[in-house]
Amino acid sequence: MATVRERGQLLLVGGLALAVVLVALALVMNSAIYTENLASRDDAGRIDEVGTVNSDVRRATAQLMRQERSDNAEPYTTKDADVTDGLKSVGESVRYYGAQDGASVDVSYVSHDRGAVVQQTTQRAFTDDGGAESWTLAAGVNYREFTMTVDGNTLFSDPTDILTDDVFTVVVGSKEVYLYRDGGDFAVEVAGETPCLVPGGATEDVRVSLTDATVGGAQCDGLRTLPESTSGTTISFGHGESADGTYSLVVDQESSSLNGTGHYDTDDTAPTGPHVTKAVYSTSVRLTVDTPELHYETTIRVAPGENDG
Repeated sequence: MATVRERGQLLLVGGLALAVVLVALALVMNSAIYTENLASRDDAGRIDEVGTVNSDVRRATAQLMRQERSDNAEPYTTKDADVTDGLKSVGESVRYYGAQDGASVDVSYVSHDRGAVVQQTTQRAFTDDGGAESWTLAAGVNYREFTMTVDGNTLFSDPTDILTDDVFTVVVGSKEVYLYRDGGDFAVEVAGETPCLVPGGATEDVRVSLTDATVGGAQCDGLRTLPESTSGTTISFGHGESADGTYSLVVDQESSSLNGTGHYDTDDTAPTGPHVTKAVYSTSVRLTVDTPELHYETTIRVAPGENDG
């Protein structure tokens, strides 16, 4: 929970928001270039609201976490160090730019949780690596950024009984999500809810986000009924032979545990089936701001793409 003690209007350094985002990018690219660009901006001393700084610290932290997904050869210990070192750089930047407007601003590392990306990057059936049609991707996990791109041509067409026909099913906790062709349309139906349709999508690749609750870019109310990301959920596929496509989700379980289930392709160099890569699932940082007008402090937990049920 944030703590704020007001002695005036809750205002803070505006250039700080831009500084945090640019520093996060600089960690990936060239920090010297980005720091120079930031220092030369006319608006670096502009006053902005503290809430904006909070939001941009979240974005910078999320960018650090996503960068750690790019190199699966790195051990978790290296990723741990990358996160803590990256946040030190963010903290140094916000302290410097905060001081330019008379504010004492601090961003400090609190903790993080290791995780893994469960993904299929080559278009194929939604079976496991051995061809099993119904299987569990992860059990009892928190999850985020769960997206699929599904070839509508490969879906079961016009089922007469969605429970007994071989309809591709995604099971999230106690909820079942069915994907099928309805005439010429691409259909996503959560059990007990109104189907969401993509007109003409039966012959297209359609993106489905289970955490953003969208189908083909449009909101899908049925997907909003899925369990919260932080509810310790089991995620499974049923009738995986009845759909082709790709998918990705991040879970708070380490890759070695998932690879031990036998469902995944463990070739780290060129996997062709579903596989697992190391990631950082969530990160917590402490943001503190002091000016002559206010004292603000809060712990920010960052886990990009979680839903809230």
